[in-house]
Amino acid sequence: MISDKPILKLLILILIFTSILPAYGQKRKNKKNQQKDTFEEYLMDTMNVFPVNKISDYKGSYTRYFELLHTKLEITPDFEKRSISGIATLKLKAQFYKQSELVLDAKGMDFDTVSWSLDQYVAPMQYAYDGMKLKIQLPQAVGRKDTFEIKIQYTAHTHELNDMQKVLGQGAYFINSHKTNPYRATILWTQGETETSSCWFPTLDASNQRTTQEIYVTVADSMTTISNGTLISQTKNTDGSRTDYWRQNQTHTPYLFALIVGPYLKYEDKWRDKEVSYYALEPYFKDVQEVFGRTPEMMEYFSDLFYYDYPWDNYKQVAVYDFTAGAMENTTISVFHEGMMCSRQDLLDKYWGEDLIIAHELVHQWFGDLVTCESWSQITLNESFANYGEYLWLEKWKGIDDAHVHWYNRYNSYLHEYTYQKVEPIIQNYYTLPKDVFDRHRYEKGGMALHLLRKYIGDEAFFEGLGEYLKANEFQSAEVHQLRMAFEKVTGQDLNWFFDQWWYQPGHPNVEIAHKYDEEHKEVVLDFYQKQILHPNAEIPVHKIILDVDLIFPDTVVRHMVTLSNKQDRIRISSPSKPLTINFDPGKLQVWEAEYTYADDELRTIYNRSSYVLDKIFVINQLKKKGDFKVVADILLPQMENQHWFVREKIMELAASFDSSNQKILLKKLLPYLYSDKVFERYNTLLALQKLKDPEIILTAKNLLQTDSSNQIRATCLRILLDSLGKDAYAFAKPWMNVKNVHLESAIVKILAENPKAEDLPYFERSMLSILHHYARDIFVPFEKYILAVDIETFKKGLGIVNNVIQNEYPNNRVIQAKAMIDRLKKMEIGINGMTETKKTLILNMPN
Repeated sequence: MISDKPILKLLILILIFTSILPAYGQKRKNKKNQQKDTFEEYLMDTMNVFPVNKISDYKGSYTRYFELLHTKLEITPDFEKRSISGIATLKLKAQFYKQSELVLDAKGMDFDTVSWSLDQYVAPMQYAYDGMKLKIQLPQAVGRKDTFEIKIQYTAHTHELNDMQKVLGQGAYFINSHKTNPYRATILWTQGETETSSCWFPTLDASNQRTTQEIYVTVADSMTTISNGTLISQTKNTDGSRTDYWRQNQTHTPYLFALIVGPYLKYEDKWRDKEVSYYALEPYFKDVQEVFGRTPEMMEYFSDLFYYDYPWDNYKQVAVYDFTAGAMENTTISVFHEGMMCSRQDLLDKYWGEDLIIAHELVHQWFGDLVTCESWSQITLNESFANYGEYLWLEKWKGIDDAHVHWYNRYNSYLHEYTYQKVEPIIQNYYTLPKDVFDRHRYEKGGMALHLLRKYIGDEAFFEGLGEYLKANEFQSAEVHQLRMAFEKVTGQDLNWFFDQWWYQPGHPNVEIAHKYDEEHKEVVLDFYQKQILHPNAEIPVHKIILDVDLIFPDTVVRHMVTLSNKQDRIRISSPSKPLTINFDPGKLQVWEAEYTYADDELRTIYNRSSYVLDKIFVINQLKKKGDFKVVADILLPQMENQHWFVREKIMELAASFDSSNQKILLKKLLPYLYSDKVFERYNTLLALQKLKDPEIILTAKNLLQTDSSNQIRATCLRILLDSLGKDAYAFAKPWMNVKNVHLESAIVKILAENPKAEDLPYFERSMLSILHHYARDIFVPFEKYILAVDIETFKKGLGIVNNVIQNEYPNNRVIQAKAMIDRLKKMEIGINGMTETKKTLILNMPN
């Protein structure tokens, strides 16, 4: 799964504060001004919660009292009531010890009947229910040789769950079920990770359970259903409904169950002899193959790479509205956020398209679905691999340079969390909520640790080891030690030190590096000092580091591999002559923070002689610290056109940070990139020119608005014109109001707010009801300014639109921003920014 924490962040924080005290965070001090070993308490988005009791607070895998063998659901969704009703039939047996009570996870349900059958004996059951757990007293004790069935007639009220459970997840989501949003289809989708499948059917909701599955789902005949496995049959009923029968013959865990219902169209593709399908709503169907079309190529690539063919009968992909995560890897069916509902035109603004998220979820079909983490503390076995799968696909599709760029961005994402939010091992058995471990440690750091392992043991051993792990643990749950043992079986090495260091210990090395040439002994002398940051809640150990070092000479580069294993290491390397410089970690793929001191000529040497993108980025970052434009211009600007696009992007960012006295030199270098064949390069150039206050920027914006193919660039042009022309930008925005695009809408509403007209209210309404919820603030803040300036009738209509959002939309960021806007207006004094007494009265009378 790709997480989407910002939506639920506030509610989760409240829950953590009320349930766990004290909780401490840490904030590293500014490196330039304060000592690194000093900390202060810091309120964070994600908080470190350290165990009070290492026994009672331990979060391990759930005890398996029963083994769930098969799940059969016969269900009917009720869109009006936002509930699911039907019959769940579970086939089980005792795990080992005899059992007389079965406890099922079943959240927010009503039950009509509960019965069991064993050896042709059928009987109603006595049960107790507390709103979360269904406790069933079995008529007789059952052992591990006794297979029995429990049949439960139930109704799941997913929309009526308590607020805490909704934060954790409500399992099934009815979107626009009352058809109050004219810009959205009515759909149902489910989301089971972490433990919310039990919100829409009774089950043993644990990642170390595996079951085969059947789903009979009855819906309106106009609707399409999508679920795990294969669609076996469709039966039309006399009342105009239809019953679809889906069957999943291979076992998988309950959190991977999925059901999507909506007016979807199906595009059929193929990989080898297996069906690959992409589902889309009608407005996006014509371009759905453009979005997902490289999936079969990915399936072939990963099948070969992992030494294990794609394991399921088929593969399906679909995007839904208001998804609670970025995407989810349900078995045979990946569900994506609505940003994947995009056109060929939208893809112009995405250099990597949507391939990374597609690759991420596809890799989960092996790592997460075929082999599943046995507990959430072991989520690295799912998410670290999917994260690394993004890198692997870029390596194949775009090349090693783009893969390294992706690595760099992921590294910085992890480093931000490490620096400002939390420091803990990847394997974390102490957390408050399962959502706590879906973070940059388990995703990014875990993915980078896998890359370090690949580099250490070599490609052939690494990928063969993955195949060994998958074959040994297929259709089972696993923990990290089983991954380690697979690599040890292949390589013959003891890798316990590596896994202990990277998976079971917190943090990463923080290394000071110095180098000199010993003329007397003809040796290069390298000094390393691991000065691991002190942390109030985590002791970061000295790491064993396998490091490549390049000695760069005028005519050659000599590589050495050194091993660091102490807090202080001095390495001597024989060298007949003094090198021009030394490039530590060529390629810059170590997971560490390293401090170097280089002279300008040494940085020039690394920049010119290294072929690695991230070595050049390292030089750019070093020059940024120096702040000397002359040096920057001397080293970076020559041959700029021959550099990788990411290098040019960083040069532009650095160039735009200098003062205007050097503007002419920079403008001359940047202008050609306004006409690059890469959209993002044109976009970054336009931003750089704007920061440099190019005197021709208004004319440039007007021209690009008419000639460029990118909506993101058009939106940037509109913002430039708004900044320069104010209300007069309205004329330039008007022609683009019929284009549905998140970038354009975010820019246009700001212009409309500066020139408020009643006739533009429908544009705000469409944007508020259909914009990606991540961008909701971009719409609601300008709308607040707009309605305060318009006439009273338009004001009333505007409040009605906002109230519709609050009352009827799924509670995501749109609802949060709508409520925040109303709260701000309620606090506003009469006479401020257009707040009249009449408008104030209307605001105060709005329903809560």
